[in-house]
Amino acid sequence: MGIFSIILTALAIGIVAAFVLGRFAFRVGVVFLLLGVGPMAALLVYETCFYKTGDTSAYGMLSTIAFILFVPFGLILIAIGALRGG
Repeated sequence: MGIFSIILTALAIGIVAAFVLGRFAFRVGVVFLLLGVGPMAALLVYETCFYKTGDTSAYGMLSTIAFILFVPFGLILIAIGALRGG
């Protein structure tokens, strides 16, 4: 299963979830967007300011997986929620 199919799956699940949630989808999308971007931003700040690059490989993998899964899901929830008047 390639990365493209994972992103498409997240988008498809996001579309279904957005139509189920209705106007509440915008708020849920913001939460998922922060869940995806937050660990990546924290990792970048931690590695550049406090520690040496490469010493946080497990956290880097976790933040990359969260970024790949949650950001497309959150963006599609935000887009559909905004279109539905959220």
